[in-house]
Amino acid sequence: MRRKIAWWTIAAVAVVAVFGGGWFAARAFESPAQRAAHATAPQPGVVTADVTEGDLSRTVSFTAGIQRAHRTTVSLSDAHSGVVTARLVKNGAAVKPGDVVLELNSRPLIAVPGSFPYFRDLTLGLEGRDVRQLQAGLTAAGFPVGVDGVLGAGTVRAVKALYARIGYSAPESPDDVVSDPSAGANDDASEATDTGQPDTAPSDTGRGEASGAREGSLVVPMAELLTVPKLPAYLSSQPAVGQRVSPDTPLVFETGDVVAIGDVEPGVSLDLAEGIAGSMSHDDDAATDVTVAKVGQAAKDGDPVPVTLSAVDDGIPASWLGREALVTLTLEKAAQDSLLVPTSAVVTTGGDDAYVLKQVGDGTFRQVAVVESARLDGKSAVRPLDDHALRVGDAVQVG
Repeated sequence: MRRKIAWWTIAAVAVVAVFGGGWFAARAFESPAQRAAHATAPQPGVVTADVTEGDLSRTVSFTAGIQRAHRTTVSLSDAHSGVVTARLVKNGAAVKPGDVVLELNSRPLIAVPGSFPYFRDLTLGLEGRDVRQLQAGLTAAGFPVGVDGVLGAGTVRAVKALYARIGYSAPESPDDVVSDPSAGANDDASEATDTGQPDTAPSDTGRGEASGAREGSLVVPMAELLTVPKLPAYLSSQPAVGQRVSPDTPLVFETGDVVAIGDVEPGVSLDLAEGIAGSMSHDDDAATDVTVAKVGQAAKDGDPVPVTLSAVDDGIPASWLGREALVTLTLEKAAQDSLLVPTSAVVTTGGDDAYVLKQVGDGTFRQVAVVESARLDGKSAVRPLDDHALRVGDAVQVG
């Protein structure tokens, strides 16, 4: 009995070996055609895209900072040293001629218009372009004085009036006894007052002939004057209270309208020109229509190119100053308020005839004759010959 069981077991194993080996052999000796058939990917499904509506346009987007049109950095000079003890003007506020911007060592730093920093302390009797610049600044601040480049008694009075207005004691030399400059024989004809009127004062020729005035008496130290090229201006940046300043410590002033300035790549800048329109948005605020006001030049080859934008209507809100906004410019508009489909969904049949395959309720597709009015960046603007045959949201076959 045991011999019969063993025989049947051996027979079954042999049968499996024969048939299994044959199957593996068949797989091992498949023809190239058979292998290719087995390797063929399954038939892909149909790809569709929804019909949308809008403008067919080419745009460029970039981030821009909001500031005023012109920005000037004024660095402190060798005359300015010490510690900032107070900031008298907030960032973003206007600075007028004669305003105190900062206190350095508890003394005022007075903004005056001019083209160069003061290089010496100004004393009674001095002559020069720096004296003329001071006199013009005093006049702009509302204290008319003759602008003749000679620091006489009239300029002394104007300086004292300015210091009285800003709430600081006027500078004095040791043993300075200038008590009544108005007594000078060749002095200005009128007392300097804060009139805000244009310069109508006669020439300032008094040089110390005034009773008690001494040649060389200190009138204003250069350390208390800050030359700003154009005033009024808006203060954008300044050193903090407690900061020890150096000759290169910067203060930044801005003038002009509120604009947006951003950088684009050199290749993009070639498509930009003055007057190109777009929009600009900041956070949740409503978008503002803008145009390109200026396309600048890169600092060197390959660097980004600055682009200045201005608002079309009411200007960029001043509340946006110091912030960043997203700018989108329309470089080309091929179609407006059109039905849009992928260009690969449009089938042309010769001439101007074209159609798209629209998917219907049972999953099949139906031809819809269309006019393709424009193509741009892989999209086509189409108009169905039957106005009701194609709508936004319909699915069309792609490819």
